[in-house]
Amino acid sequence: MELYAIRFSLIFQALFFACGEDSLDEISERAAGGAVKLCGYFEGTAHQARKYRDSRPFDRLSGLQKSVILALPETFSTSEGADIAEEEGMNRRTFERFLCDRRFFRQKKHGQYERV
Repeated sequence: MELYAIRFSLIFQALFFACGEDSLDEISERAAGGAVKLCGYFEGTAHQARKYRDSRPFDRLSGLQKSVILALPETFSTSEGADIAEEEGMNRRTFERFLCDRRFFRQKKHGQYERV
């Protein structure tokens, strides 16, 4: 990241020069400070992206979605699943959209699903 900070400092200094705010003789504290902040932003964003990438899909579900999945049997019909989802507090149409998520459900045949 140090190399990027140096590059960003040069870019900021060139921008300040282009705006007539500073010279190109040396890197100002303002340019260096901006570069450090920008590097911090990119490091934080990269950390969040890695954390999201490394998490399991089940961990990213809402509490309601998790409770519905855990309440469902291994194989179920659409109507059975919708009834269970409604008991857990999920709207029927929301459950039908949730069934389309292939990370959690696989359609065995028309109207029949299994948990993945």
